[in-house]
Amino acid sequence: MTKMRTATMIDIAKLIFKDLQWNKRPGAILDASCILARIILDDSQQVQQAKLYDGKFNFEISNRLTSTKLNQIFQTIKDSLENILAGYSYSEPYFRERLKSNVEELFSILRDPSLPLLEVEDILSNISERIPKEVEKEIKKIMKNYHSNL
Repeated sequence: MTKMRTATMIDIAKLIFKDLQWNKRPGAILDASCILARIILDDSQQVQQAKLYDGKFNFEISNRLTSTKLNQIFQTIKDSLENILAGYSYSEPYFRERLKSNVEELFSILRDPSLPLLEVEDILSNISERIPKEVEKEIKKIMKNYHSNL
């Protein structure tokens, strides 16, 4: 069975490779992106030519805030503004609108006094199994005190 499969593979390879014009000889050193062979076509008129796309892409700014938690919205907006500062931005008709809405949203979130409490709750939920229970109780006590002062 294996010999028959190998013979069939060789026959298929011979059929496929007979229409190739080799640019490199066997044993040649290959460079990056070098052309190994070209296909010899029976009828070049049947080949569909690729066309460059000269239209515009539909670009829609969607509301990417999927969470209702204040600390997660803060993190999303902070990441978006850091991406803008790193040079990743939208094209001009959308850039000013997005930047203005992000900055306004950021300042409204920063004015909310519950943001630090939500941040600490989020961090505490991640590390609660790795810290002593007494420390966790003290942190929760401080958080409860902070929450009562809101």
